[in-house]
Amino acid sequence: MLSTYRLRSKKTLLTLIMVAMSCISAGAYEYDYSFDNTPISEAIIRICKDHPDVNITFIYKELDNYKTSARIHTDDAYEALRLTIGLNPISIIKKDHNYYIEALQHGKFCYTGRAIGSDNEPVVAATVMLLAPKDSTVITYGITDEAGRFSIPCDKQGVVGKLSCLGYETTYKESSTFDMGTILMKELPINLQSVKVEGDNALLLSDKSIYRPTQRQKDASQTATDLLVRMAIPQLNVKLGSSVVTTASNQPVAIYIDYVPASENDLKMMRMSDVRCVEYLEYP
Repeated sequence: MLSTYRLRSKKTLLTLIMVAMSCISAGAYEYDYSFDNTPISEAIIRICKDHPDVNITFIYKELDNYKTSARIHTDDAYEALRLTIGLNPISIIKKDHNYYIEALQHGKFCYTGRAIGSDNEPVVAATVMLLAPKDSTVITYGITDEAGRFSIPCDKQGVVGKLSCLGYETTYKESSTFDMGTILMKELPINLQSVKVEGDNALLLSDKSIYRPTQRQKDASQTATDLLVRMAIPQLNVKLGSSVVTTASNQPVAIYIDYVPASENDLKMMRMSDVRCVEYLEYP
């Protein structure tokens, strides 16, 4: 069983996954990048400039609507490009030593909008599908960024937007214009029997548990693992001064930042004052 928890900051969702490792490789990677809500076109240009020996073909404007917050640590060019693209509807084809990158949907117009939760916080990494109103076939899709915004190229006017994200109800929004506005997505709570949670710092949902650190806990913590120790989350086993996090049954725990693997240095460099909550999830 893989356990996952997330830290949510005031402005962005930080998905942390930590896996216990027997050894850590040293040395720099050939492709070592940390993008922050960067247009994919700009990210690829940066890779091209840093690696002129890699032949990458793409159309700048086609990729300008998609953004990436990938953290890349690899020696393989194809893997670096794949991580940069992430879940966006973009294809990458490798032929010999050449890489061809193309958006799966073309168009002069874009459907734009923003997904938020009931707390007015952005819903990050939600899948936004544009459906044909007549038969609900998928025309194209996109992913919300750190601000909950999406921009999906599509020239067909009059669609139904289908938004889905882990922990939220699937939401539909019919739109006759290219501006879909702000879309509210409700969280999925669950009624638990024989479970009592006191105070406002914990919330149990159907697919995750949410814990909110106090200001005192954040002030006393220097790193993410320090904060987890002081929060004393019952599902986690963390020792003060250690970077290893496991479940209460000593199973490995994975940590992501912005849905990409986080390094030990990433956890140390986090500002504890920005942490809004910790989300614990379990996947079978």
